Amino acid sequence: MRTYSSIESEFRNAFGICGNFSWCDFRPSSNGNLINASLAILPLASAEETHDKAWDEFRRIWLWLQKWASHFDEGDVIQVVVGFPKDSKPSGQIFKGEFGIKDISKLPENFDLETFVKYGGRFQELFNWSSYTKTLNKI
Repeated sequence: MRTYSSIESEFRNAFGICGNFSWCDFRPSSNGNLINASLAILPLASAEETHDKAWDEFRRIWLWLQKWASHFDEGDVIQVVVGFPKDSKPSGQIFKGEFGIKDISKLPENFDLETFVKYGGRFQELFNWSSYTKTLNKI
């Protein structure tokens, strides 16, 4: 039987040291746990490349979590965040999405933002891309 601790270990194996997996039980005020899965990525040469990389990682986390859906409680809600490391420039969250575990199986493999929301996901794009090149560390 898998536990959240073993899923956390598997997440770390799949996403490396820049990945984080945690959970908090919100019963009785909600029907289950809030599961947090996050990944920090480094900025690339352009905003477009970085945006695409962040979206690919956002989708990769959700598809990975789909494979583990049977190990979560029925009332669990999953939140996924992809962002920059806190100590980098730029820093902060890029994408944040939330989905109930009971609906996660609906996501097709190559889902886009519209499909994510259509099947019940909530999504926020949080990074101000207009400031991207101004905040890049010089290489």
